[in-house]
Amino acid sequence: PLHTLITGASSGGKGILIKSFISFYSGEKVFYKTKVTPEAFAYFKPKENNWNGKLLLLDDIGYNTLNSDVLKVLMSDGLKTLATINMKGQEIEILGRPIVFITTTENTPKLEILNRLVILNVNESREQTENIKKNKSKKAMEGLVESYNREMLEELKNLNKVFVMIPYANLIEE
Repeated sequence: PLHTLITGASSGGKGILIKSFISFYSGEKVFYKTKVTPEAFAYFKPKENNWNGKLLLLDDIGYNTLNSDVLKVLMSDGLKTLATINMKGQEIEILGRPIVFITTTENTPKLEILNRLVILNVNESREQTENIKKNKSKKAMEGLVESYNREMLEELKNLNKVFVMIPYANLIEE
């Protein structure tokens, strides 16, 4: 899966981007969290104990969580953790891996995390802000409401992963 880190100043629009993105997916596939401790991923899991096909959206997480070993492994392979629970060593296995979206203001990921993420920076320029205000006021004056085709969104939610064999893929290398 492709994991994404969205960076920008406080109140720069990162949360709006995440919430807009969430609107395309059904509730049971989306896990939106705003406060996460570094070790939480070792214990937290979807009902069916499988992260495949799920979105994990982490809004404004801190440095320690962003750079935690547990998040790194979750973004790579799934988790097989040995933890102490009630004074006993217990193995916890969490299958699959989610697609992770993270927003942060000032935190910098370590190299181990960085190479698992695509980084997007929010355009906070005065020009961008003016363009957004003009666009919104134009739509308001014309009585237009921003909306998505609900039927199309439902169809997108029903898409399944399909494995495709590309017979001449080796020619791409040349």
